[in-house]
Amino acid sequence: MSAYDLKSYALALKLRSKKTILVEGPSDKKVLSRMLLEREQVQKKARNCVIDDVALLSREPKLSKLGNRARVEAVVQTLEAQCPNLNWLMDREWEGLDSAGARYTESGEGNDRGFRTRGHSIENYWFENQPLSGYIKQLHGHDLSADFFGVLDLRFPQMLLTAAAVSLVAGAENIISSMNSLVSRHHFSWDGSNYHPAPQLNIDAKLRHIEVDIVAKIIERQQIINSNSDSHDELRWICHGHIGEQVLRACAAHLAAESGAEEGVCAQIERGHHAIKLLHDADWLARAPVTQISPLDKLLDWGSSSA
Repeated sequence: MSAYDLKSYALALKLRSKKTILVEGPSDKKVLSRMLLEREQVQKKARNCVIDDVALLSREPKLSKLGNRARVEAVVQTLEAQCPNLNWLMDREWEGLDSAGARYTESGEGNDRGFRTRGHSIENYWFENQPLSGYIKQLHGHDLSADFFGVLDLRFPQMLLTAAAVSLVAGAENIISSMNSLVSRHHFSWDGSNYHPAPQLNIDAKLRHIEVDIVAKIIERQQIINSNSDSHDELRWICHGHIGEQVLRACAAHLAAESGAEEGVCAQIERGHHAIKLLHDADWLARAPVTQISPLDKLLDWGSSSA
């Protein structure tokens, strides 16, 4: 794989016969590539672009201390004017988020060039019951009953609410990195209508030097979201991409344990097969209706056109 600084990358873009879409990381590249393939095969829209992970610019000293989103922004700021065949996708993260109201105040729509995900990141597009249920069926359908999947669908809205609450607390307390891969099925309980964070979560959080009473703060955030029913349709978009997915999987694993699944199955639902899950979810997203993928559809249209 070639490595570039800004100057050599600009030259490479100018020499390419195809357009270029620059993304933050390998997951974005895999997802967009799968979606473009679907368009080629089903919609007969020829792919006319190359997708680059910003890690390709490893020879540029100015980017070395930046996060991936900031790297994309820096590349765009330098090369946008001189490279008209360059486009890009960045995570919206919580830009424009009204955390008190649990909704975005800005749209994720882009113009002809420069796009941000509709919600926090590309993972949020598959924060629905169907892809989660489909993934678990694919890997553990022989271990779980039909009743499990019926209950999973019924409980998913509360799983999503919990994922949003945990995400917002992690963001507000600036403990996102510390909470990565922390939550597990042992940190939640189900009372018949809602998921509740268990005291064990605070105990395990302290082992990571998190001194905040995150259990109390999650409960408070759940209550705020519940009191604002207008925000429920936005929950999938405000979850942190990684932490939100970890909470959803932890709640699904909790349900599996409740249903009598073996410990190994519960652990795999909660933590296992990250690469397989990404490919499964990318495949689901590639087949999703165009109304569900905005503004990715506009970026893909740009990448499929010859103009």
